[in-house]
Amino acid sequence: MNYKFNNIETSRMISLTKFFPLLLAGVIFSPHLKNHASDQDNGLKEEVVDFNKKSSTEGELPQPSGELLSISHAPKSLGDGIPVGSLGIDGGKKELIVKLVDEMSQDPKKKFDSLLIAYKGKLISESYFRKGRIDHPHIVMSISKSLTAMALGRAMQLGYISMADLDKPVLDFLTKVDKTKVVDGAEQVTLAEVLNLHSGIKLDKNKMKKAGKKLKGQKMVEAMFSASQPIVKEKQQWQYGGIDPTITMTVVDTVAPSSAQEFISKEFFGKMGISNYKWPKDKNNLPRAAAGVEMTSRDMLKIGLMMMANGKWDGEQLIPEEYMKKAMSPIWPGKHNGAYGFFIWNKDVEIGGKRSGGKKVSCISCRGAAGQFILIYPEMDLVVVSSAKIKGGGPMLDLAPERILPAFNQ
Repeated sequence: MNYKFNNIETSRMISLTKFFPLLLAGVIFSPHLKNHASDQDNGLKEEVVDFNKKSSTEGELPQPSGELLSISHAPKSLGDGIPVGSLGIDGGKKELIVKLVDEMSQDPKKKFDSLLIAYKGKLISESYFRKGRIDHPHIVMSISKSLTAMALGRAMQLGYISMADLDKPVLDFLTKVDKTKVVDGAEQVTLAEVLNLHSGIKLDKNKMKKAGKKLKGQKMVEAMFSASQPIVKEKQQWQYGGIDPTITMTVVDTVAPSSAQEFISKEFFGKMGISNYKWPKDKNNLPRAAAGVEMTSRDMLKIGLMMMANGKWDGEQLIPEEYMKKAMSPIWPGKHNGAYGFFIWNKDVEIGGKRSGGKKVSCISCRGAAGQFILIYPEMDLVVVSSAKIKGGGPMLDLAPERILPAFNQ
């Protein structure tokens, strides 16, 4: 292997094809990198939005050609608002992270694309594998849901909606919905319930088909509430899917003074210096809320750092602290996959992994199918970002507690 060194950082630019001889020689990778089975409702399944039958990846930007490897444990400042530091010097047991990253780089079965680690607000380890690139957007799948909830929070910070409004019926905001057409119980569904995947909508596919696929804006929400079975408050259950995020994006589009697309570009992503992204439109002509956003790993890290700071970025409160804390809280207790807030996951994990007997800490996460993660560990002041193309979601939910948290356990 040809390594390139300088006096600031260790940087490796290696074609993954150079690892093939190691594979033929019988290299055995760490058992910690095995693919963990995942439940279909843990935010990691490939999603087909109910009303348009489009795959989450349809229209995705082509990944860069060539399999380039870039590893740095002293990332360079790019002037993008992300403070940088050095692994070991600014925190972390360097040998543990270096070993993990080396294993990830040599494991072709797992297809990791990036791994970024920020400690105490500084990016101290930045690695890109296979198709990962520092400047190329990567599809983040259902992390799009979390971003949609934050877009609503940004509208709240600007006064277009309030915390009290969360407990109001969601149809109160959607004045173009014909309430005579919706099913019984629809007018009682609150915005907070929608944000927690508790709208209770259960679509009748035949009714939805008759409603058509070209309904725009609020008319799509009207069709969903009309094609549902009656909604009974006592029987509203948590249901993972694209319906509730779509309703939320429609509220953003309604309350913001501009279109949702323009609002996100100017007032949310624009305020964080996020410009190298793609947020495609859905059949309803609004930004796809369930899945579909593409952004760089560094910009994913920005979102994680902003969440760690309870909605603050670069000294400015972008999202109300009260809303951000609520969004990240365990509103729905969930099962083994974790609790759920406003399109954001919440789960306690053990430092050292399951049944290690290690200290338990909270993990706030945004998750996407095929291995997209923004993992926030508030008690450790640690943010981990990972992108990948792994069937079933990949091992990062377990890998981070097993291999990354011990390096920062004081």
